[in-house]
Amino acid sequence: MAKRFRFAQKLFLLNDQDELLIVRLSDSEKEHPSLRGKWDFPGGGLEPDEPLPAGLKREVIEEIGTIKYKLGVPLACWDFPLAEDHAVRTVVVGYLAQFISGTITLNEEHDQFKWVKLEDLPHYPFTKYDAVAVREFLSHLPLVKSALPSASRHQDWEKYPTGAIKKGSWCPVCKRYNVRNCVNDIMVVKDGKVLLIKRKRNPQKGWWALIGGYLDWDETLEESVSRELKEEIGLSVNSIKFLGVYSDTGRDLDGRQNIGHCFVVTPQGEPEINPDEVEEYRWFGLNHLPDHIAFDHRQMIEDYKNRIKNPFDKTQGKHEV
Repeated sequence: MAKRFRFAQKLFLLNDQDELLIVRLSDSEKEHPSLRGKWDFPGGGLEPDEPLPAGLKREVIEEIGTIKYKLGVPLACWDFPLAEDHAVRTVVVGYLAQFISGTITLNEEHDQFKWVKLEDLPHYPFTKYDAVAVREFLSHLPLVKSALPSASRHQDWEKYPTGAIKKGSWCPVCKRYNVRNCVNDIMVVKDGKVLLIKRKRNPQKGWWALIGGYLDWDETLEESVSRELKEEIGLSVNSIKFLGVYSDTGRDLDGRQNIGHCFVVTPQGEPEINPDEVEEYRWFGLNHLPDHIAFDHRQMIEDYKNRIKNPFDKTQGKHEV
């Protein structure tokens, strides 16, 4: 008889103490009475016509509730016969994930959960199927430590983007280095008006802002201006002038301390927003700006207005180099 296969997924969920979540099968578990009281990992079988990420998400919600976590890499794959029917084998993929927030809420299938130190895993009576998962997980510990840092370290990044984190280190969760990043801020000016976009992402989602973004590797500031302008609003650069550097440590409300380099651009073409990043755009008169302007972009516009009035005064605005 040809072997048949079913597919399942398991979640290796780590908290901010580098502890792994395990759940205990209830003493009243009906589907597999022989597994009652054994420990397990969240997850289960894939349903027909169900894509992989959706299947795992469904199982997690069903078994431990609606929590927030960051899904990492597929860590291990193993298989075993389904119950006594050796013609059917279950192929399991275990995914590494980082717990972020939420309350663990068990369904009737499980009656306990624990956050367990990795070295203590072998002391728990797992189901015969998840015993394989434990061995696979422990055999991949070097990959675990390199693939997904603990949430506590990531939370340090969010609370203290500098100082508490070793200089030059990198957080794979939020993709930040512990240095002050360079960003460009692009003031598009036409017919005495400035182009502002309404931000579709945090920080300061829903606020008006200049176009801009991070400087890429192997990219000059001027090249970055052209790229960001095209990506976010579909415009090309006709002319570009440097306005100044903005390095106040409080210019980012989330503490990132990015260093802004503001350029004044006259554009070519007509605006066409990138719906992934921009909610809408609008031309504003320099003296009729909206109330909610993100970061220190209002200061940049004020500095530009002063530059127009006194084009040869290089001392106005303490930001120019």
